[in-house]
Amino acid sequence: CVMRKALTFYVSRITPVADSFNVDLAIRNPNPDPNPIYIAAMLTISIPDDRGLTLHHLVLDLNGTLARDGELLPGVKARLDALRPFLEAHLITANTHGGGEAIARVLNVQFHPMAPGPGGPQKQALVRALGPDQVVAIGNGANDARMLQEAALGIAVNGGEGAALAAILAADIYIPDILDALDLLLHPDRIRATLRR
Repeated sequence: CVMRKALTFYVSRITPVADSFNVDLAIRNPNPDPNPIYIAAMLTISIPDDRGLTLHHLVLDLNGTLARDGELLPGVKARLDALRPFLEAHLITANTHGGGEAIARVLNVQFHPMAPGPGGPQKQALVRALGPDQVVAIGNGANDARMLQEAALGIAVNGGEGAALAAILAADIYIPDILDALDLLLHPDRIRATLRR
């Protein structure tokens, strides 16, 4: 029998350096073991007077969220690299402009191309498969509304391609820019301040 131990990672300090970030981790191990077998990365956010969030997955829309006209927006890669110790990132897209798989390789995230047909149910199904209470989702389109609603934390963004009202209304947080949205995850106190009742 193999015993698995999990460590909880907390962001203690993030320092911008050129087009990247230095991330200092504070690690809490409830059962110290000199030879841990398994480390589960997660982002834990406590919200006063409400539920806390323990997030393992980041589900991202591509066009209108991370990219404009099929081109990856500057600054996205550096932020996703900084989030990698805390969240496993997934890119789900209808691949409107093509190039989604290449962008996923550049970002070093899991790629989930959608089948032809309505995208909303497919995005929602991915969030359900990952465990909705462990997912933060970010999107801007009408077909993102269901995944934003399903996820423990839904963030709607309004990039240069606009944001659908359905996405904004389904989200827990609306923020105009993807870089600011990713920075929320790098600075969890911002989320705590926004969501506290």
